[in-house]
Amino acid sequence: MVRPPKPTPIQNATLIDAAEILIFAPHPDDETLACSGIIMQALTEGKRVQIVVFSNGDGYQRAAARLFRKSRPSVNSSDMLELGRFRQAEELAAMAVLGLQPTNVTFLGYPDGGLNQVYQNEGEIPYKQNTTEKTETYGLHQPDYHFLTYGKPAPYRKASALADVTEIIQRVKPDQIYVTNEVDTHPDHQATFWFVRDAVKTSGYHGELYTYVIHAGSPRAWPVPLDATPQKPFEPPALVDGQWLLEGLPWPPPKRVRLTGEQAMMKLKALRAHQSQAQLTHLHLESFVKSEEIFWPVSKFIGNAPAVNQNTKPKHFKKLEKKKMYRWCREVSYIGIETYYRLSALFSKRTGLTQTKRNPPLIVSLTTIPERLYKVHLCIESLLRQSCKPDSLMLWVSFPEDKIPKKLDRLKKRGLQIKTCQDIRSYKKIIYTLKENPQSIIVTADDDIYYRRDWLNQLYEAYQKEPQYIHCHRAHLMIKDPDGKLKKYKEWNFLAPGIQGPSLLLFSTGAGGVLYPPLSLSEEVFNEENFMRLSPHHDDAWLKAMSLIKGTQYKKVFPFSKKLIRMRGMKATRLTKINKDEKGDEQIQAVFENYNLYNVI
Repeated sequence: MVRPPKPTPIQNATLIDAAEILIFAPHPDDETLACSGIIMQALTEGKRVQIVVFSNGDGYQRAAARLFRKSRPSVNSSDMLELGRFRQAEELAAMAVLGLQPTNVTFLGYPDGGLNQVYQNEGEIPYKQNTTEKTETYGLHQPDYHFLTYGKPAPYRKASALADVTEIIQRVKPDQIYVTNEVDTHPDHQATFWFVRDAVKTSGYHGELYTYVIHAGSPRAWPVPLDATPQKPFEPPALVDGQWLLEGLPWPPPKRVRLTGEQAMMKLKALRAHQSQAQLTHLHLESFVKSEEIFWPVSKFIGNAPAVNQNTKPKHFKKLEKKKMYRWCREVSYIGIETYYRLSALFSKRTGLTQTKRNPPLIVSLTTIPERLYKVHLCIESLLRQSCKPDSLMLWVSFPEDKIPKKLDRLKKRGLQIKTCQDIRSYKKIIYTLKENPQSIIVTADDDIYYRRDWLNQLYEAYQKEPQYIHCHRAHLMIKDPDGKLKKYKEWNFLAPGIQGPSLLLFSTGAGGVLYPPLSLSEEVFNEENFMRLSPHHDDAWLKAMSLIKGTQYKKVFPFSKKLIRMRGMKATRLTKINKDEKGDEQIQAVFENYNLYNVI
């Protein structure tokens, strides 16, 4: 294999100087995406611009695999360090297109994909980046800021990064600062905002603070319209599951900077200088080439959220939600799905289990309550029709078998096992299966979902590639407050769009399905007295705690979660209700404090 030639290192890099415009970017290319016009117009007006890049972009294994013509599993830490070198060189080439010199660009050298963890790391032990195995700042093409300033790298700790950012703001003395917004769904982008927010307060900065958004939902959901459209402005993103993607931000944006056609084309040229990224995500990158650049101002006296107008949803979206045609089409879709599974459950005789036994066995397990007996057979029918057949399918119930309706009992002939047990609420779906089959792969499911045909196959394939992780379709990203405790559930990064893991901070939701490899949970998981006392209605919290004790990380099957197809008319469970109020937070807190888990994540 022939590797690309190495860029020539910069021998005489200098310390950052004063400037009117200071732009912070989590990765090489973010400032190009959001602020190319700002840079070009400032230079035309005779203003000075400084760019500060938090990481070297050394966390994207797919980019390294493509660059060095390797398979992703064969990419090693040396390859990732080399990727960081190339991305630094690409960054300087892109800035040269816009008119900046290498002296206008500063690399902090903190971990790509780990800025969130660094922000939360207030201890003495530095964070270790998975891809490079580094624990301190570095720069192979251009030295990092801390090394240039103090002659040695900085450890991957919050105090180090915050000190670097604060010092830079005090040194540059800008009139305007630009940084990613907190609502950006990429954890590195959120952490970059938090570092700059805290540094603004510490440094006594009195200028203007503007934010930009790179990631919101899927790459096809933002920015809009897709692809390079230099003659068109940005458009508001569509609603996703009824939610406004730029939550907390008003539309139209308060600051809209017009770009000439020539400036838009120069921006496109600069973006294409980031070759390692453009080859993989060119559609998303080039979609930022518009007739304008957009920003949201933020008060420097904010607490933990931007001070913006909360009445953010555009009026035409409110009208869209009320349209009868939209509701009618959705209703017809659900009726079609339910009819399909009803007919299948009534007439199908096909077995739902594999004829070729696996080692270890693959078991799908779920539970139900009496109020859902009339419809749970439809959920089980969707599990029996999976393209990847399990070795066993178990339904745990805490009522006599004579209460089981015929339409459910009929499914026994196709492989369903109905087992009776003591009522330990939602824990029934895993505790008893785990006790009986400690060496098996256990996949938990909820009883009110129509599972897509490839649902189990995707989980099992993910396990086969990386058996050391717990795999799930849906997970939230837990967020810690400055005291090291978890923020409230409603303040977490819901569904963690764009984040796949593995991570100890991912908190799986049972509805999407979770695959637990053998021995991935602590033996403490069977402590019925504790889980019924600490978290009686929140099995997700208990299982997360048991994985943390064991040291097992979670990983999503895909970075973006698919929408669940929920059954209509199913009575909401207690767990569904408590997640909407503070009782869910109380149970999460009780479990984490009982086992002293805040120091683990």
